[in-house]
Amino acid sequence: MTDTTSNVAVAITWSAAQNVSAGLGGGLLLPKVQSLPGLYRVWLGEESGTTWIHVGESVDLARALAQLARPVAPASVAARLAARIQDTLSGSGMVSIATATTVVAEVDGSPATVDLVRGADRRLALSAALVAARFDGADRILDFEAAD
Repeated sequence: MTDTTSNVAVAITWSAAQNVSAGLGGGLLLPKVQSLPGLYRVWLGEESGTTWIHVGESVDLARALAQLARPVAPASVAARLAARIQDTLSGSGMVSIATATTVVAEVDGSPATVDLVRGADRRLALSAALVAARFDGADRILDFEAAD
């Protein structure tokens, strides 16, 4: 058997980021998005100048952001992220959210639209977005599910 190499590149088209604000009663006021599969990227800029980024994926972005606005499970990723957002906003920081519903993967020079309905395809896009965030200057990556 011979070794082979596959070259894979992923292009993610993000929407313009929209600001998040604190709502009455402890909830968050988040941008409205369509019920489509895709990625969401939360940018948290602390008053100290530290930049945090969290990237998540969902088969339904509207539902994912609704769970973030008012999380019901206290130990969930949504609840932990919502708490971090509230902390950032209460400390004079800024928070914004962008979404991506179009992702193109190029494998060995052949481009193809990634099917974000498929979990494996969303996870490929999520991994690419996390790597890109590291190169784009984020001081910290918020990954609530990482073991390291």
